[in-house]
Amino acid sequence: MISVVHFSIGFGILLSFGEFIPVLKGSITNNETSLGLISSLSLFFAFSMAPFSTFLTDRLRTRKSLLVTISFASVTLAFTGAVSNLWWVMIFFGVLFGSSMAILTNPHFFLCNDYFPFHHKRHVVATSLMTCGFPLGSLIFNPITYYFIANYGWNTAFAANAIIAIVVIAPTSLLMVEVSDVQNNEDSDEEEKKSIIEHEEDAKTSGMKLKVSTRLIVGSIWLMANLLKSVAYSAPFMFLVHYMTKNGIPQGKASLGMTLMSTCEFFSRLASSYFGDKLKGKFILAYVIFSFILSVVNFLGSFTHNFPTIIIYAISLGIFDGPIIAVLLSSCIELHDGYHLNETFSIFRLGMGVGYLIGPTLSGFLYDYYGSFKPIFYTTSLAYFLSSCCYALCLLLRKYKKSWWIPEKVENIEMNNPSTSQQ
Repeated sequence: MISVVHFSIGFGILLSFGEFIPVLKGSITNNETSLGLISSLSLFFAFSMAPFSTFLTDRLRTRKSLLVTISFASVTLAFTGAVSNLWWVMIFFGVLFGSSMAILTNPHFFLCNDYFPFHHKRHVVATSLMTCGFPLGSLIFNPITYYFIANYGWNTAFAANAIIAIVVIAPTSLLMVEVSDVQNNEDSDEEEKKSIIEHEEDAKTSGMKLKVSTRLIVGSIWLMANLLKSVAYSAPFMFLVHYMTKNGIPQGKASLGMTLMSTCEFFSRLASSYFGDKLKGKFILAYVIFSFILSVVNFLGSFTHNFPTIIIYAISLGIFDGPIIAVLLSSCIELHDGYHLNETFSIFRLGMGVGYLIGPTLSGFLYDYYGSFKPIFYTTSLAYFLSSCCYALCLLLRKYKKSWWIPEKVENIEMNNPSTSQQ
């Protein structure tokens, strides 16, 4: 639950940036592409800084790294509200706050996986539930951000978000307990101890590795699949409020539309968490299906023109987007049967980060260049379709190239390496 709270606040603030765009345009810039770049940078750093997050957490441990990070994040948010220059907003919010979100959220995935390994009967529930914080945060912070903007201005809205973040996240970070702390606690319940023992048994497979060629080829396809999916996923968060206001819908009503989309995505992820443990082994297939459906949804989105049709489009996005993100850690385990999880998960997060960098920026550029939202819908539809094809290719390789997934002892790999044998 602490992870859900942290995800809700961190990504709620990131994803509610779309509420600022109508007021920032004309205030700090008239360029839609520049505003899209701010949103893109924040999401890019929130995911691509995952390796640095792991490094920092290893040095400071989870609790200290979270406290340091939320203090830094709150300061950057406050400074964002104190400046009125495009480039300073880009640095404070896009780069610094985005980077802090990677450090704030990444440790939760691995800590949760330590307590609930893949074979644990509640693995998917535990690791997926925290991702409900993405839509839950958007659901909460879109109306909150709109309220502060409408009544006190965008500068105060940033400061208010900073106060909310540190007041809630700092004390709850003190409650984070690592596996090693539980091991040293004689009062740990048997379920926790059993989970830890199973996790340690899994760690013994560290002496086994898949072929480098398998990891390189499949990893590249996996990276491209998640990059394209993230391009398509992030674009609506940037342009949908603006799209609705351009169609004559008041911003308050447009904010309600984003809230409905986030509500549907929240319940979709919640359902995925609940039923996920019964669908182990089928997550990548689900990615193929839902990505294709979202391709069709976004193509049909180009025909929306009023509040009811746009709401149907937004609700559809929420329903079919949810399962894709909900099982992201479990799908990484499924791809290589649990081997090289750090590597596979980092590739997944890097693809998301690069996709989020491209998506909002590209949608802003397309609108500036064409003066229309239709090219954005078509591009998003194409990105989802290509993503579906990449996921399908991963499945086909796993089915017809099973020898690629036969692990080898590290010693055997070294013996078969000519350069090693000569030394």
